[in-house]
Amino acid sequence: MSGAVIEDSYQISLQNIRHHSQHIHLGIEILFVIRGEVEVMVNQDSWHLAENDLLLTNANDVHTVKGHEDNVVLLLQIPLTSIEQLYQDIHVCYFDCHSSKEDNGLYLLFDQIRQLLAEILIAHYQEQDGSVLEINSLIYKLVTLLIRNFKTTHLGHNRFIEMKDDRIRDILTFIDKNYRKQMSFEEIAKR
Repeated sequence: MSGAVIEDSYQISLQNIRHHSQHIHLGIEILFVIRGEVEVMVNQDSWHLAENDLLLTNANDVHTVKGHEDNVVLLLQIPLTSIEQLYQDIHVCYFDCHSSKEDNGLYLLFDQIRQLLAEILIAHYQEQDGSVLEINSLIYKLVTLLIRNFKTTHLGHNRFIEMKDDRIRDILTFIDKNYRKQMSFEEIAKR
């Protein structure tokens, strides 16, 4: 099927985070603290995440992460382009999803997210026959859960929709698609 999430379209990892300097992503990123503590600054908001907390940063949100010693954080990045064929409004979605905020009865939903993240991680590292299909299914299930339960009408300050300079958007898209390729400055300038 065209537009399906392919293995390279997501990034999942377990990390010990000391410091991730200010950066943005063209997709959503979910941080799940398995052990220890981290401080996350998203735009102008600061979040202290302890063990079992999770936080979603939206596409184009400027964020930094500083970790305390001996932390383990699961990071999942899902590019919006991997979802847009099946849900065209994904680029205008803004998700308000962070478990360190007051509970509001959402603990069962956060448990579902944690479970899905664990299943994606296991399938990713087991690399069994059908793992890519399984991961696609789990990512779609996760994004569906986010859309149905955490989507807000508020758009962040750094959303594509508010970007008046299409050139900046084009540059960010180019970087996202080509950051792993060996290219000279001359080749980049020609594009």
